[in-house]
Amino acid sequence: MSYQEDSIDWQDVQYIDEWLDSKVSPAYQEQPLAQDWARLSKVSEELGEAIQEFIGLTGQNPRKGVTSSEPQFLEEVADTLITALLCMQHFTKDTWVTREIIRSRIERTAKRARASMNDVRPPDSEHGLHP
Repeated sequence: MSYQEDSIDWQDVQYIDEWLDSKVSPAYQEQPLAQDWARLSKVSEELGEAIQEFIGLTGQNPRKGVTSSEPQFLEEVADTLITALLCMQHFTKDTWVTREIIRSRIERTAKRARASMNDVRPPDSEHGLHP
């Protein structure tokens, strides 16, 4: 598979979004703003789980030590990415729009990265950092 191929099955994205919408708690079915906040908040929850796995991977909790592995950490990062994708899909309800936003942002970031690779500046004398 080349990097140019899109390996995301966008029908699956649409299906999962519709499935999540169909499973909204009855108490919130008539509250679209609550549903919006729930979708967005879920991204933070997943990120928290990735951070927890990273802490376990690096042994940063001295009481617990190393409690995770790189595959567990990367799976949580992937869950965060998928949840963010589904959050976008929740708001757009159009897989083409969701895909184009992601594609455009990757393209924009790559363009900035390429430009910065050609624009290496001397370190800031006070801190040793690039400004």
